[in-house]
Amino acid sequence: MTSYIHEPSRIPAVWQTIPEKLRCLAEEQPDKLAFVVYKEKHDRQQLTRKEVYDGTVKFAKALVNLGVKKGDHVALCISNCVDLIIYDIGIIMAGAVSVRLNLNSGDFNVMFSGCKAVIFDSKDSLDKFCTIAQISDNGKVTSEIYPELKFVINISNTYCPSNVLSATKLMLNIIDSEQVDLPSLDPEDVAFICQTSGTTGRPKNIYHTHYNWLNCSVYIMNASSITSDDTMYNTRPMIYIGGYPFGFFTFGTTHVTGNVQMLNDIKNLEFIESIWKKEGCNVLWLLPQHLQLLRDCGHRAKAIFTGGDMLTKESLMHSLNFTEHIQIVYGSSEATFLTSRVFTKKNISEHLPKMIGRPFPDTELKIVDDNGKTVNIGEVGNIQARNKWIAKVNLSGDSTTTNGWLSMSDIGYMTPEGDVFLVGRNTDFIKKSTVKIPIRQVEEYVSHHPSVEDVVVVPIPDEKVGEQVCACITTRDNHEFNEDGLKKFCLEIMPQQSAFDFVTLQPDYFLHFTRFPLLSSQKFDRRAIKSTAIDLVETKY
Repeated sequence: MTSYIHEPSRIPAVWQTIPEKLRCLAEEQPDKLAFVVYKEKHDRQQLTRKEVYDGTVKFAKALVNLGVKKGDHVALCISNCVDLIIYDIGIIMAGAVSVRLNLNSGDFNVMFSGCKAVIFDSKDSLDKFCTIAQISDNGKVTSEIYPELKFVINISNTYCPSNVLSATKLMLNIIDSEQVDLPSLDPEDVAFICQTSGTTGRPKNIYHTHYNWLNCSVYIMNASSITSDDTMYNTRPMIYIGGYPFGFFTFGTTHVTGNVQMLNDIKNLEFIESIWKKEGCNVLWLLPQHLQLLRDCGHRAKAIFTGGDMLTKESLMHSLNFTEHIQIVYGSSEATFLTSRVFTKKNISEHLPKMIGRPFPDTELKIVDDNGKTVNIGEVGNIQARNKWIAKVNLSGDSTTTNGWLSMSDIGYMTPEGDVFLVGRNTDFIKKSTVKIPIRQVEEYVSHHPSVEDVVVVPIPDEKVGEQVCACITTRDNHEFNEDGLKKFCLEIMPQQSAFDFVTLQPDYFLHFTRFPLLSSQKFDRRAIKSTAIDLVETKY
């Protein structure tokens, strides 16, 4: 029996453009709350569906008046704000492609390649932009690096340089009755270019069509019985797939978010809980490391979504004390959502370490060896997936798939029941002597120590064996870091030398971190952790 599974679907595909979907939502319930954003603790902003749609139309017309044409690229470099979707969908409605960029990821000297305009929201962003371009009157841009750039728009109402176009003023100048010809759009037109999170340090830019975007989230929402009556809370950047308001565009849920740093700071837990209660957030998108922080605050959720890192049964069981069910999700920037599994108190016993769920309907998934041959059930290999919403090309024009199959760059295996387990990434190995040590497996063992809150395993260069294994650890409250205790624990529970050609899985070094640095996606910044670890090992050992 080979490791291949196809989950059929009875749900028809969505054949709409994103602006069409937004218009339908606005017509159905114009006064229903669409977005709530907390920029700061005492700065709450909101928009109804009609306000979002009307603003989108005005911004699209303003862009067309500026000369934006179908197929142009417009870079969107803004943080979570109540107007973000207006600018994002406004770009698309104008016929352009919204290039969602995080200025803290990637090379600033190449990220605006092909863009006709750039949209900013802060002085820091504009100052950084001015290191590679000059801005004259009316937002006109000249740049030796980016000769195709024509203008820059600022959306901030607190920092308004006179030589930069103001989004607010541009939209105020649009009269509702003004006839501006907006281009005809097709569901298979490119709508977005999404930037990957930069976990590997090399963010990629991926094309997504209207069709991809509106179909990828239907099954994930159906699995948790999401409806328009639900209110979804999310702490991630809205320009990332994990933070995008899919619930709003799929079923019209209200989307609640805010300042990413504020909402992911555990010091603000009481304030975050007050948001849930005040806004009636019955669906929570939470990072894996935040599940253990859940407590009895007088608020119970209908569903919790989580993913992006390994999950423990302990954290899932803890979460089920505060929600009816929890849904784990696995995917990527190219694939959006691929697998999932819903757990309740009745079936949580079925969860096993490294489980990432079963394929969504309309998704094929297989495990292959290095030659592309499908392996047998239970054998480890490369995860590949194929469905109708996977992105087909990236910004450079290179295909992301082979015969429709996307290689996930992840290694895993499949059970006879169709559950998929993630062993690690193709690059998630430490080469020690002649042995490839799987990083995720070491992290799994170390995470079971009672003092460990989070663990990130990184390679340390070594002249004799190539790379040594270093476990970087944050400790739980009321626990102390004890290197000798950790070494003894790993010696007792981890495989011994005889099974690994005299090279053990056991970490060579243990380092204590007060907290781990994060990427803007709120994933652990493994590159920064590795760099710090190398310096600490050189100093300490």
